[in-house]
Amino acid sequence: MAILEKQKEEGWGTKIIERVAKDLKQEFPEMTGLSKRNLEFMQQFASSYQILFPKQPVSEMNSSAIFNIPWGHNIAILQTINNPNERLWYASQTVENDWSRNVLTHQIKSDLYQRQTSIEKTHNFDLTLPNPQSELVADLLKDEYNFEFLRGSNFKERGLEDHLIDNITSRLVGKIFI
Repeated sequence: MAILEKQKEEGWGTKIIERVAKDLKQEFPEMTGLSKRNLEFMQQFASSYQILFPKQPVSEMNSSAIFNIPWGHNIAILQTINNPNERLWYASQTVENDWSRNVLTHQIKSDLYQRQTSIEKTHNFDLTLPNPQSELVADLLKDEYNFEFLRGSNFKERGLEDHLIDNITSRLVGKIFI
């Protein structure tokens, strides 16, 4: 936060981050992670989340998921996502699902946030079934499919659909006559 305050006082273009990185390197030569680039990420981290919690200093938000994921995960989120609420969502999903950084970046690239949060609720399972079962049924009945794994393959969508239908039909017919 001191860097943000210093930048407000002195203004942009005064190379505050470079000076702080140099001073820290001289003061703590054995310490790593205090490069100019990393300090820029720290400054971006502080300013990004200060928007969501304007009355609470970033240092006091340690119950938030952003403080429970590795720094590399936070950098991946900061570099690819602009929406602060979406950043928090990915951080909490990372904690909840114990995602590696590669899994996190894959979920971001496949736009999981948009897919999960934009699904219109077309059922009342949460009102009629107990919690674990309602979530399970809702997940089972989602009609959204992700065939991203086929990217780069030479296929036609209609052909894929036909093969899927044939496969399902043959399995169902096989079950009926057994």
